[in-house]
Amino acid sequence: MKNQAHLVFHLRPGRKKALAAAQAEALALLRDLGATAPGDGPLSDRGGLFRIDVPEDLFLWTMQRFPQLGYTSAVDLLEPIPGKPGRSRTDITWNGKPHRLSRLYVEDADAQRQAAPDRRPFLLPAADGGTRLVRGYRGDSSDLGRRALPVCDARLLVNLVRPFGENPRFLDPFAGVGGLLAESVACGYRTFSLDIDPWLRFGLNSLSSGHIIGDTRRLPLRDACLDAVATELPFAESLTGMLEGVLGRLRDAVKPGGRIAVMCAEGQHEELSLAGSQLGLETLLATAVHRKGTECAVTAWQRP
Repeated sequence: MKNQAHLVFHLRPGRKKALAAAQAEALALLRDLGATAPGDGPLSDRGGLFRIDVPEDLFLWTMQRFPQLGYTSAVDLLEPIPGKPGRSRTDITWNGKPHRLSRLYVEDADAQRQAAPDRRPFLLPAADGGTRLVRGYRGDSSDLGRRALPVCDARLLVNLVRPFGENPRFLDPFAGVGGLLAESVACGYRTFSLDIDPWLRFGLNSLSSGHIIGDTRRLPLRDACLDAVATELPFAESLTGMLEGVLGRLRDAVKPGGRIAVMCAEGQHEELSLAGSQLGLETLLATAVHRKGTECAVTAWQRP
């Protein structure tokens, strides 16, 4: 077995209860680099931490991906040290031996803030028939009104479905104001969007390789043409009873081995999970996420 580098991931403060989601995200982001999540990790009593191991010869490649993480705000390297651990919080005893935590990565808070929904530019129709550029557009307050997904949640969903290969095809079928599109483009995906609201067409078309105005249940794409799908469902009661039809169409559009990730309201989770089982999808993650007073759930599947 190759020598392993032991990494300790720190959850971002606003998502410290989402350990399962954060760990699944890191594993998905690094899965082509041989990442594993051993059960025993240092400082587990502190909470908000988890351990990932990667082969030492791929360590530098691993570090290059840290800025893409959504639910992790910092990463440490766990290294053995001679003698006894010092009094610093970074010196610890693990498995009966002295170790030191060396900080490898800290999230760029300024960059995160600049990418936030309330600062993001977006094209909307203008009264003269052209377009106008606005900042911070978050949709309307209707039942299907668009919610602007926080950057960390958008990155989480995009990473959970990370495909192998060059220029993979990615779709957000409830694209809203395009938070997932921006993150998927940054990852090098060939990105497509769909939304039923024609008001959003200019903004979404500018963010993607192709935009479709339409209903996800009647997705106008051929079967097995996508490598990955991720989205946030509108938190709307009007979708009740429709989720199996929505997920079924997404399953058909994804290639075998492709992944689907969905963030939804807590009240939508049971119906969505049942639909995934009935459609024969392999569940990779199903967990609750507490988002500033909004109870959500994240589910990720893989098409067999």
